[in-house]
Amino acid sequence: ETDEIPVSARIVSLADIYDALRSKRSYKPGLTHKQTRRIILDGDDRFDPRCHLDPKLLDIFAENHDGMAEIWDSLSG
Repeated sequence: ETDEIPVSARIVSLADIYDALRSKRSYKPGLTHKQTRRIILDGDDRFDPRCHLDPKLLDIFAENHDGMAEIWDSLSG
């Protein structure tokens, strides 16, 4: 049950996924915020957000994703 996982850990999980998708790695390019937002909200062939993330946090992310991009840009630039 999701409620058994502390909300802080659920937030970190979402932030970690965002960071992993945005970050350039030796085996992949970093994705744009738009690409990352789409994957987090809609999923892709590797990731189903309904199985991996708290639905309430997904709603909050959907409404506030621009703030995540601002944080990313301020820390990565």
